[in-house]
Amino acid sequence: MTNLETYRSKFYEALKINSILCGTVLDVGCGEGHDAYFFSKRTDCVCALDLKPSAVWKRLKRENLTFIVGDANLLPFRDESFDYIFTKDILHHISNPKRVLREMLRVSKCGRGQVAVIESNRYNPISYIHMTMMRKHNHFSRRQFIELLRSVSDESVVFSLENHVYPISNRLMLRIARLFEVVLENMPLTKIFLSYNLVVMTAPRAKLSCKIIDL
Repeated sequence: MTNLETYRSKFYEALKINSILCGTVLDVGCGEGHDAYFFSKRTDCVCALDLKPSAVWKRLKRENLTFIVGDANLLPFRDESFDYIFTKDILHHISNPKRVLREMLRVSKCGRGQVAVIESNRYNPISYIHMTMMRKHNHFSRRQFIELLRSVSDESVVFSLENHVYPISNRLMLRIARLFEVVLENMPLTKIFLSYNLVVMTAPRAKLSCKIIDL
């Protein structure tokens, strides 16, 4: 048993999902589909896309939730199809992440559509050992992440948080671990080492100038 549900909930709270989610939602790189399932209980229509199908999709499928196999480099949707687009930890696996971001902005509704992106931080001490050194994931540093956003986004709000799945079930230990995360998030000079960087982007069309807000 782990704190997986609490782990997911922390991202939803940080992105204020419950207060802003509405209309049509796209989950890009949905994996097993648990995030898409969460969204489907809170909005009208959810589409979840991944390169490979998952056996879990059949169990999670709902009337307003559709799973499809597709490529994030060329999303099979018309321009301005979605109110909200969500993706987590797929950009560092892709050879041209800028193209994928542009695709997500293309299919989000102009002026009011939002694109939420979550990516692991390369230089988080725990993630670096486990994911970068051992599993060879090519995560972005916070600086690289912001530079990538500047290449595609007219307006982005970037923030960071500490969040981990812990292989323990003891409630007291989990509470202590969560308290430690909060301490790290509020300490000076720790921002570049927090485990995740998040961004919420709007969907401009006219030009790709930059207005990056770093929280």
